Amino acid sequence: MNGGNDCEGNSTQINACNEQPCPIDCEWGSYGDWTECSEDCGGGNKTRSRSKTALESNGGKECEGNATEIVTCNEDSCPGIYVLLFQLFDMDKITAS
Repeated sequence: MNGGNDCEGNSTQINACNEQPCPIDCEWGSYGDWTECSEDCGGGNKTRSRSKTALESNGGKECEGNATEIVTCNEDSCPGIYVLLFQLFDMDKITAS
């Protein structure tokens, strides 16, 4: 404009930044169905499990909690041997004859 020379080089400069990968936190999937109780009476266990849907990486947080849940079930006491014998042999009919 005032008779000077044109500027040389680019009018902007670009520098890369934040090139490190973003942290990824671990994530759990949903729990599956409960298993059958391990015992019919006297107390047993049943379980259900889940899997990780995303693993932690790049400094992300680990999954909290467990992959498997266990609960007690069928906690009522088992019938005594005499109750079982009466049921097995239908003792009421035997003693009535």
